[in-house]
Amino acid sequence: MSTPRLRSSDLRVLALGALATLVVAFPVVLPVIARGFNGLYGQDSFFYQAYATGPLREALLQLRLPPDFTWPPGFPLLVALASLIAGTGSLAGQAVSLTAGASVPLATMLLARELDLARPGSRAMIGLALLAGLVTALTPHLWQSSAVVMSDTTGLAFATFGAWAAIRYVRTGSGRWALLAAGAVAFAIEVRWVYALVAVPLAAIGSVAARRRPMHIFGAAIAALLVLAPMLIPMAAALGAGRPVPFSIQFASHPWDPANAIRSSFVNADGRFDFDLPMGLFYLLQPAQLYYLGPVIAVAAVFGLMVVVRRPRLTTTAVLIGWPLLVLGFLAGDTTQNTRFTLAALPPLAILAAVGAVAILDVFGRMPSQRALVGRLTVLAVIAFALAVSALTALRFTDSFIERQQADVAAIRRLYAGVPAGSRVISFGATLALRHDGVGAIELYDQTPGSVVSLVDDDRPTYLIVPRDGLEGQWADEPPGRAFEVLRSVPGVTLIAEEANYRLYEVGS
Repeated sequence: MSTPRLRSSDLRVLALGALATLVVAFPVVLPVIARGFNGLYGQDSFFYQAYATGPLREALLQLRLPPDFTWPPGFPLLVALASLIAGTGSLAGQAVSLTAGASVPLATMLLARELDLARPGSRAMIGLALLAGLVTALTPHLWQSSAVVMSDTTGLAFATFGAWAAIRYVRTGSGRWALLAAGAVAFAIEVRWVYALVAVPLAAIGSVAARRRPMHIFGAAIAALLVLAPMLIPMAAALGAGRPVPFSIQFASHPWDPANAIRSSFVNADGRFDFDLPMGLFYLLQPAQLYYLGPVIAVAAVFGLMVVVRRPRLTTTAVLIGWPLLVLGFLAGDTTQNTRFTLAALPPLAILAAVGAVAILDVFGRMPSQRALVGRLTVLAVIAFALAVSALTALRFTDSFIERQQADVAAIRRLYAGVPAGSRVISFGATLALRHDGVGAIELYDQTPGSVVSLVDDDRPTYLIVPRDGLEGQWADEPPGRAFEVLRSVPGVTLIAEEANYRLYEVGS
């Protein structure tokens, strides 16, 4: 069966979506260039960068499967490929993140249009898709995630395009859309495991649509397996050999328990946490935060959810209820509170907000003409104000984030400048930043109390660069906390300097 041509409304959405990509791209690029930000911060982004432009790039050039890594290899694969053109600096990773982040509003608009959430042929249909795209494009956390060498925007973009292709398959019955949907969603999983949850409702509606087309199901399964092969083959080989399974640390570091939704204190692989809010309440409130939809647009999303629940269809239930429910439900049972994790549910939340806004406008449209005009203008003004607040928040949120991360890296460099030449450097939280600068720093997390004492039991001067807070709290009962306590007790440590969030100690002085 040939693929049906795009409808005229689809072409209009494509054109508007292309403009929406610029709403993300230009404002993100400006602070990145102005501040000279290389997209690297914390530990994880340095880890992605080192893996993608080091062992993975070498493996690709030698036509080998991806070597072992902590997280799924999808994002590093794209970065490694981009590095063949952009070089081994961080530009390749930033380009991948920014391109993916800028495409998410377009994918959201196409998905909203394909769901046919307004009357066919009406202006509301295009308006709804446009509003969903604008809500997505002006989400502050999307801007921030588009500026860094991290996997969040890449997984989100592939999942959203995959959802759009899945809904097109349900409507058209064309096997090509089934293949595209399966491949895109599979790659989203290869970027971040959380999108395996999104695959569940999409696979369900695809299976229903293909119940009389078994070859479509078979073809989609083959497409997904081919895309996942670079990850699944090394995992299966390691499992068969009894070695640690690569790409799967998240299964151990994020133990899931539904009872976690009402808990606020946890001990996990990252130490001990005592949060202000229970896990479930934290993630329930995330969409209403200013760095996501904001309170006004979040209220519109609640109205949109009511509309979808009252008029359920297979496709809208899967995408607009199943997707965010599974993602937020999983996060509610997690043991880590991280604002960026909610990004995985952004597109359906933005579409729900657009559905709610259109529904409210329709309510006023049924009133007497004068009251209808005043009411609709008021609603439009409130929406415009909320979007303006989101845009301003996005600018400040992204710029302040970049400023903080650069301050941390600068602090680490200033502390290292105070280390005498030839000295041994042990660090925690700053290790990958130091290694990125060519410093052979030793990771404190990898040390036991016995090994760290043996390590410093010589005449070589040794210095510690560690976070100001955490080793005596969050990490006290974990490897870095125990190793630090032994160093402080046996050879002794002396505080030499303090910069931003980090401290420099001399060991055995």
